[in-house]
Amino acid sequence: MGKLATTALKGVGVLLLAFIFLSALATIVGLALSIVATVVSIVVSLLVLAGIVLAAGWLFSLAVGSSKETTRDRQTGEGVDDRDPEKRLREMYIAGEIDDREFERQLDLLLDSEDTTAALNRLERENDRSRRDLLRE
Repeated sequence: MGKLATTALKGVGVLLLAFIFLSALATIVGLALSIVATVVSIVVSLLVLAGIVLAAGWLFSLAVGSSKETTRDRQTGEGVDDRDPEKRLREMYIAGEIDDREFERQLDLLLDSEDTTAALNRLERENDRSRRDLLRE
């Protein structure tokens, strides 16, 4: 084998080693970037989830706050809303102002009554008195 063939063979070997080295380096860099992308994706997903949970909590607090305000308005007699009495009763149940048994009892009375608004107001006054009596004890 001549000098030129040996030199060419050595050159091909060096190029092959350089190719292998660069391929390994590119693989390592690619893995590192994919790990970084995964971590960034997880962090962004958690931030979005936290934002959704905070927004849902904020909306829930607004809903509960408005329910408490309408209850307070009913107690004071100011700004009483003329919404559907069944809906008001459901809101009281959802807000935790009455339990399952009381909800069913009041709903039965409400449905049996001809004047549902008056019946609901009477039941609310009874509930207010009961709560005040419990707080005094």
